[in-house]
Order: sequence, then C-alpha cells, then structure tokens
Amino acid sequence: MLADHVIMVKPSAFHFNTQTARDNVYQSDREDLSEEEINRRAEEEFKGLLNALRAHGVHVDVVEDFSDDTPDSVFPNNTFVTFPGRLFISPMYSENRKREFPKLRAQYEELFDFDSLDVADCSKSASVLEGTGAVVIDRFHDIGYAALSNRAERDAFEAFCRRYDLEPVAFSTLHHGAPVYHTNVIMTVAEHFAMVADSLITEGRGEVLKHLEATGKEIISLTAEEIDHFAGNCLELSGEGPILVMAEEAYDHLAPEKIARIERYDAIVHVPLPIISSLGGGSARCMIAENFIDSRQ
Repeated sequence: MLADHVIMVKPSAFHFNTQTARDNVYQSDREDLSEEEINRRAEEEFKGLLNALRAHGVHVDVVEDFSDDTPDSVFPNNTFVTFPGRLFISPMYSENRKREFPKLRAQYEELFDFDSLDVADCSKSASVLEGTGAVVIDRFHDIGYAALSNRAERDAFEAFCRRYDLEPVAFSTLHHGAPVYHTNVIMTVAEHFAMVADSLITEGRGEVLKHLEATGKEIISLTAEEIDHFAGNCLELSGEGPILVMAEEAYDHLAPEKIARIERYDAIVHVPLPIISSLGGGSARCMIAENFIDSRQ
C-alpha cells in the first residue's frame, strides 16, 4: 500500500537543534548564516518539495508551525504514524520534539476525525519510538524494521508491532562511531525493491536481508558515503504513477547503476534540501508523513 495523501509541516523557526544533535551525527551547523537566512532557505526548500510532490499528483495537506520552540517540526513523520482508521502518536526523545504534536494537534484535528479513530497516544510513554523515522514499515507484507537506538527502544518497537500486526525485525547499527539514530536514514523499503546500507548493520544483518529477500524485494545495497548524503532517506509514494522521493544531494551521490535499478520501478523525484538536511540531520523522507487514515486495504 502506497500513500497518495501526505502531510507536511511548514517550518516557523527552523534552526540547528542542539538537543537532537547529541545523538544525530548527520547534523552540522551553519554558523556562517544568519537565522533569517536559514529560515528563508528552509522555507524555499520546503516549498520546493511541496510543489514537486503536487506536480507529480500527490495530495499534500500542509500544517503550519508557529513560534520558535519546535525547530524540527518540519519532520512530522517522527511524531505520528497513520493506518486505516488508526493513529499512533509517538513518544519522542528530545524535550523540544515532545512539544510538536501537542502544539499542532488542533490543525491535525482539522484533517482527522479523532473521535472516529482508534488513537494510541503514546506521547507520555517512558520508552521512545519516533514514528516512521524509527520504524520503516513494509506495508505490503506487514513487517516493521527498526535500527535500535535512543530513538527506537526495543520494548516500544515490539509493542508497536503487536498493536499494528507487524512482524518485528530489530537490528543494531554503527556509523561514525555511534548507532544510527533513525532507521529511515539507512533504509528505504518500496513495493518491489529495498535500499539498505547493510554494511552498517552490526547485529541482525542476516535477518534483515532474509526478510527482504523473502518478500521478493530487489536489494540495492548503499555505501556509508551514500548514507552521508541521505541516499537512504527516501520514500515511495503514489502519484501519477509510483515515485521515489529523495533530496537532490542523495540523487547526485547515488551510483548511476543504482539509479537505473530504481528507475525500473519508479520515477525519481529529487529536490534540493541542503539547509534542512545539513542542519536537521534528516532529509526528504523525514519531511513527509503518510496519511493512510482513510485508505482501504
């Protein structure tokens, strides 16, 4: 099941988040730029991705952040996960990220009829699981993949999989001397293929590859260098046809033969996201929350 409806959050005061930088090795600050310039560029990048998705036939609802206390709100896929008729509100790791969903809830209530949904509000849970950053879901085969970290704790992951009837596949990783903070940085699971930096998996690599192979995916192995340029942070959506969304930086650093393999299945949509990717340590996939609330399996 591919989403054709998604949600994006327009940033209000995007900047380098010192709280998330403690365990996100992909963040880098831009002290050469003023706050005003960073916000201007971030808004341009947001609009570029929004317009590209709409141009390719994806329905996008926009929620607008306000004030300056939630610098990472542009990454809504971490804060909630949707299923047909069901909503999971994520327990977040960093204090300022815990504010995001409650702050924007009134706008989400305009998109979702909360009274008619099965809502699992886990936002106060002591065990962390940051949405589809933490869990990469194969919705065609009901499997959840999670690289265990501060943002994806095992008990929360297993409880999530039980609740939504997913087979859990947990594994451990190491990159730049630390666990990969979000699974979706190193792994994309599409209908017919998967992109994964399997060389960064330190425990559970065989299980990951076994499940991908068993579900008939063509496995596209990514290098550590490609991951540094967010080549694993992609999302397959349904627009005028199947598309794979990624940052321009990711596209530019993917090996040409890997691009050719992807294009056997999907059109690639790539947009420039240098400010959001570098300061935020997340990229195109993180900016898109799939909306399956009204979908029918």
